[in-house]
Amino acid sequence: MLYLSAVLIIIAGAILLFAGWRAYKGLIALLGFVIGAIIGVTVMALFFTSIVFSIVGIIIGGIVGAILFRFVNFAVFPILGGMVGILIAQAIMSPTTTGFLYWLIVIICAAVAAILGLILRKVFTVAATSLIGAILIVSAIMQIVTGTKALELLQTMQFDTMPAIGIFILAVVGAIVQLSTSKKQKSKDK
Repeated sequence: MLYLSAVLIIIAGAILLFAGWRAYKGLIALLGFVIGAIIGVTVMALFFTSIVFSIVGIIIGGIVGAILFRFVNFAVFPILGGMVGILIAQAIMSPTTTGFLYWLIVIICAAVAAILGLILRKVFTVAATSLIGAILIVSAIMQIVTGTKALELLQTMQFDTMPAIGIFILAVVGAIVQLSTSKKQKSKDK
């Protein structure tokens, strides 16, 4: 079961990594469900350790995310931006950062990234989906190699140097692929 979930996470990560912009355009509600589910399970994991609450967080977060993304398209970019801001905050903070300072850094990074997400929609969406896809892929590979569940890795966002370098390289390659294929698609449409 551990390997099956890792393979599914790798597939989802690859879709986001290499076709995130197209997935956004074509499958906005599904993307909203996935992102809402990630937010839901993360919020529930902050307060509860039970798998039941995690499933409730996935379902409620997924439904809310799908509705928001489908009917309030404007909300997509600040939400994606906020998620990337949270990931950046997690990456720059020391694991010992707690309390008020922790939340202040998270809120500032999320707010700045959300505003940038509104201004630079396509570039930001490509960057965000590439980064999220890369994190999913590396987390799933680490799950296979170490036996640590990908969800646990995602909740703590504590990666060693090599996985962090892998995330960076994958994200850059994914963004380049997405931007180059979207340019090719534009020239075909003309």
